[in-house]
Amino acid sequence: MQPVLTVIDPLYAYHPSGMDSSNLYERGQMLAQIRSEIEPYAALIIGDHINKSADDKNLDLDLIGYSGVSQWADSWSLQRHREQFSGTPTSSTAKLEVEFGSRRAGSMRYDIDWHLARDMSDPSVIKWASCNWTVLEHNSADAPNNAEKKQISSADDAIRELQNYVDEHPTANKTNVINGVRDVFDGFSRDQWRDLWDKAIRDENIIGTTVEVEKACGKSKRLHSVTTFKRGAEVGKVGQR
Repeated sequence: MQPVLTVIDPLYAYHPSGMDSSNLYERGQMLAQIRSEIEPYAALIIGDHINKSADDKNLDLDLIGYSGVSQWADSWSLQRHREQFSGTPTSSTAKLEVEFGSRRAGSMRYDIDWHLARDMSDPSVIKWASCNWTVLEHNSADAPNNAEKKQISSADDAIRELQNYVDEHPTANKTNVINGVRDVFDGFSRDQWRDLWDKAIRDENIIGTTVEVEKACGKSKRLHSVTTFKRGAEVGKVGQR
């Protein structure tokens, strides 16, 4: 077998006993020895973790938890969550800041957003109906908060945008929908968006449907409530779908 890629992830799971993880010189020699065992034409990827005591708003190769990696790495990929991971039984959203770098070409940072919607046709099987992502150059001035947003001033227009969002993300819950529209639009606070959501539900501008689905839990199955949302009545026409 002649692999073109070898991955060790995470490194600490395969760390030899007796090796001092804080000793830069021992670790450097260990990493060099690993590289020498891999065919010259094959890529080697080492997975390691950012130090838990590090500032979670920064990305820096020197913040790798164990010594030696930042000094040894020729190229790297670093990532952190720009916002807390958001997940429900039917969908998951991750907003990441990612740096790709090389000692020969410098580095670039990007904001990468992932959204996965689960296929619920068989609740006992975990599979995904869709996987969407966006990639933007990172804005060092806290991109998602300071990027230019669209102004929106009327409650009716805001509810229409909530409808547009659930059209594209039917399995997103109230919190995820509000976070999504606030990333794009200015003019209303989080609490105001929450009130508008509640109004849209009352006026049937947005319709929620809850079903009980079975989900595997070890050797048994349990029922879980899953709610999906869809566009309802036209804004201003209460209860007319």
